[in-house]
Amino acid sequence: MHFDDTLHTHPFLPGAIDFRARQGFEVIDIEADPVWRSTHMQHRLKPGESAGSVPRHKDR
Repeated sequence: MHFDDTLHTHPFLPGAIDFRARQGFEVIDIEADPVWRSTHMQHRLKPGESAGSVPRHKDR
């Protein structure tokens, strides 16, 4: 069974989207809000991998 780990970040945070993409996250949605443009990302977890094993970095 596969589970997904999801997060959101914003394009005004320097390097945040690229940082997550290098960790295997893919963009699944970008909100239309002209200020925040929240960028939702997802990482498909492999069997035996837990969400806690995916590197975390607070984008604040």
